[in-house]
Amino acid sequence: MPVPNLLHPVKITLQRRNVIDTLFDEDMREPIGQTSYYAEETLAGQVSWENKDNVYVDEKGTQLKAIGYILFRYVDLESKGITLKYQDRIKKIGRHEEELYIINTKPIGHYPDQDGATLIRAYFTDRISMEA
Repeated sequence: MPVPNLLHPVKITLQRRNVIDTLFDEDMREPIGQTSYYAEETLAGQVSWENKDNVYVDEKGTQLKAIGYILFRYVDLESKGITLKYQDRIKKIGRHEEELYIINTKPIGHYPDQDGATLIRAYFTDRISMEA
């Protein structure tokens, strides 16, 4: 079976978080100063905005919720040696500048002859939700 195509793909510019070069506070387990990132990389992705510009607040405070996701093909990621991780930064979606962060991934599109998932959903949110 062939690898599935993306519907209406756009260029996604992202930066992977560089954990090795980021200084961490061992007691608080958080970055000191600014998180370090690798150089920008561009991939094709299918974008879905689920709850753009919605704020989630309840009795516990602001909640970290995805405001959308980008669907990537594993073959495209593997060809560039990319593994998506928590807090990787999305810089551009198409021609629009963004400041979005990956908060979760979910493998989908499992086919018996493809040896597992063929697609991955990268759920993202904005900086405001990340600081909650």
